[in-house]
Amino acid sequence: MSENDLIDRLIAKTARSFEELTPVLSVDEVNAWYKEYFAWRDTGEQLPPCLHESEEDHNSDGHPQWHGMISNSIEISDGHHLARGHYREDGTWVIYGAEHDFQLVEPSEVKYWKPLPKLPNNYK
Repeated sequence: MSENDLIDRLIAKTARSFEELTPVLSVDEVNAWYKEYFAWRDTGEQLPPCLHESEEDHNSDGHPQWHGMISNSIEISDGHHLARGHYREDGTWVIYGAEHDFQLVEPSEVKYWKPLPKLPNNYK
């Protein structure tokens, strides 16, 4: 067998392996995945889910203690600036302060939001 034949066989085997290991997604699946994980949502059309927001208190040792769940952190925008925060059950927005992120969006000006990306092991 010539060197060219060996190279051709290796290329063919690599291509078959790549096809077997690489999932093929339809356009609809790719679009749905993009919309779920990356697309900005207009607050006039859809508001983010709001989990129970918990207040902080302190235990007898003086350490912070949380009760219940905290709302999902999301990226938010006024169309010009970006920040992180969450949506509250009472219909207001909490913008995280500078110790967490840049505070560039006024709560009354939030127009768009999107979930933070999930870690790779959370995807199917």
